[in-house]
Amino acid sequence: MKLDCLFVYTKLGPHMVSWINASARHHRCGVIELAGVQAMYNWDAGRLDPSVFHAVLDPESELDSMNAGKSLSKAVGVIHDLHPRAVLTCRYDLPIIRKITRTARRSGAVTLLMSDSWEGVKPRNPVREIIKGALLRRLYDGALV
Repeated sequence: MKLDCLFVYTKLGPHMVSWINASARHHRCGVIELAGVQAMYNWDAGRLDPSVFHAVLDPESELDSMNAGKSLSKAVGVIHDLHPRAVLTCRYDLPIIRKITRTARRSGAVTLLMSDSWEGVKPRNPVREIIKGALLRRLYDGALV
């Protein structure tokens, strides 16, 4: 199977399921969840369309205690097996997501960051923002923010 898009999330939420299901109406889609539990967002995500490939890399673990090495190996296998044309990730701050993104780029996939932010989070450090911008430009072909 070859996917048009592969979404990578820490843990699915209801709004994410609706985006994926809407995409699945027109594209071959898949989703990888990093962990089976995430304390901060312990919500019922709803049901994915049956046509959507779905893998949970570490279904028994909380996000903060997952086995990153084992999970990365599984994610790389999914990318190699499903050859997604585009990989969309929800974050860039986790090392495993950066490694998944690099793997996707090396395999020829377009990489997109889905992120949100708000002005009041914390004061911005200009040097840190320059470094972050350089990192993001190396990892991603575009962003949905």
